[in-house]
Amino acid sequence: MLDPQLFQDRLPELEAGLKKRNLSPDQIGTWTALSKRRKELIQQVEALKATRNASSKKIGALMGQAKSNPAAALEAETLKAETGKIGDQIKSLDDELKTVEEKFLIEVTCIPNLPADAVKVPALLHTFEPNDAALRDLFRLNLDESLEPAAPQFRTPSLPYARVGIAFNEVKAGLPPNAPIGLRAKLVEASAEITDDEDAAYSAKSYMVQEVARDNITSDDIIVGGPAHLQ
Repeated sequence: MLDPQLFQDRLPELEAGLKKRNLSPDQIGTWTALSKRRKELIQQVEALKATRNASSKKIGALMGQAKSNPAAALEAETLKAETGKIGDQIKSLDDELKTVEEKFLIEVTCIPNLPADAVKVPALLHTFEPNDAALRDLFRLNLDESLEPAAPQFRTPSLPYARVGIAFNEVKAGLPPNAPIGLRAKLVEASAEITDDEDAAYSAKSYMVQEVARDNITSDDIIVGGPAHLQ
């Protein structure tokens, strides 16, 4: 997970780095908008609290003069009313700030790490564009975990791609059970256009249980939606 403080200290660098991950500009905009609103609310609350504290001190001084100075007593009452309104404003902004911070913290857990360098890694196969609507329901897999013989472990995405195994014109590995039917159909259709095939045996690049009869699968399976950070 990225350090949320990056949104405060290095926003331009952060936005540029996330774009290199081929993330949607709209999604980046959502994150930055939440961060900016959070900062605005914090500043507004702090300014109002400073005003309220200054007014409270002045009220105390005026109340000390109230017995001998009716005008001071009147001014103190006026300031009390204004300070009460400031308190209401602070509460309203605090409530909004709490909502924004909760949403921001949820969103920030989904933000991938920045690339190690400034070079944009090209996609191996452009089966889908990075902003394809079908990808919104796709669990993105960690490369090492997703290819283990054990069941794949789904977690917060760190890279905008997934590896998918196709056999018998069906998706056999790489997608969660609730992946959209339309996405499965598109992947099968796309796999028919790929001529670089490997045999059915298990390899480091394709997690497929060996069967007596089977269709073929691609040597790098299908890279979905973005740069293939394969080393």
